[in-house]
Amino acid sequence: LGDDANFSTTVTNSIATKLPLAGGTLTGNVIFSDNVKALFGTGSDLEIYHDGSNSYLVDAGTGGILYRGGTQTFQNAAGSKTMAVLNGATSVDLYYDNSKKFETTSGGIAVTGTATATTFSATTLTGTLSTAAQTNITSLGTLSALTVSGDVTIDTSTLKVDSSNNRVGILNASPDVT
Repeated sequence: LGDDANFSTTVTNSIATKLPLAGGTLTGNVIFSDNVKALFGTGSDLEIYHDGSNSYLVDAGTGGILYRGGTQTFQNAAGSKTMAVLNGATSVDLYYDNSKKFETTSGGIAVTGTATATTFSATTLTGTLSTAAQTNITSLGTLSALTVSGDVTIDTSTLKVDSSNNRVGILNASPDVT
């Protein structure tokens, strides 16, 4: 066989079409069947596979998974709706039904829409605070200032501040001049 020129040429050409063990360029797809893992690292630290129903990216070794890059966008499978955007080193935006609802900012967070919490604590509150679950807000601690635009009514008739007539009624829901 060693003296056969055709055999030698066939073997040489066949070997030349194989991907080298070190380096090389892959120009086609690598297809793995379900539950066959692409393993990376000496101890198979990173696994990528599909089990027939779900796709997995598994950090099975020491350390964690570090994502590096500029803006990273997470979308639904169809690519038609954005779920989250990680904007480089600036902000994180979370979406509901392709509409941004939450974002981190240099000053904290911004919420678009209604935020629901089981407890709430704030040093400075601007905007409107309303509670559907608890209509009586108690245990405020020390209140150094309160600015209200419009009328104030406490317990329907215990205290009424009528801003349109500049009147205060105690035990009177309709303060008048008398």
